[in-house]
Amino acid sequence: MHINVRVRPPVKMPDEHKQDARMCLGIPMQVLETDGFTALCAGRGEERRVNVMLIEEVPPGGWLLVHLGNAVRALEEEEVKPLNDALDAILLAARGENVDHLFADLAAPSGTRD
Repeated sequence: MHINVRVRPPVKMPDEHKQDARMCLGIPMQVLETDGFTALCAGRGEERRVNVMLIEEVPPGGWLLVHLGNAVRALEEEEVKPLNDALDAILLAARGENVDHLFADLAAPSGTRD
């Protein structure tokens, strides 16, 4: 079974509207170190310092969902790959590329999924 995703070509927007077209998404990041107020985190090819004051403490090695420089919540290890796959799919689809490999588990014949 193949999942075909059709993506429209990008719409050319006037320059004055380009800033309004940004989308903010939460991204999974792994805690490298923390001082209780902020955490140095790594994810999706970058490191950044994240505000962690609104959530319970997550130790180094733990995962966070980060949005606009703030930890939104702790993530379980099994949540990280599906979130990264979804983010990869958005980027690939925006370029008009195939995303089937990111959703192979959804395309598996019924009864053969793990």
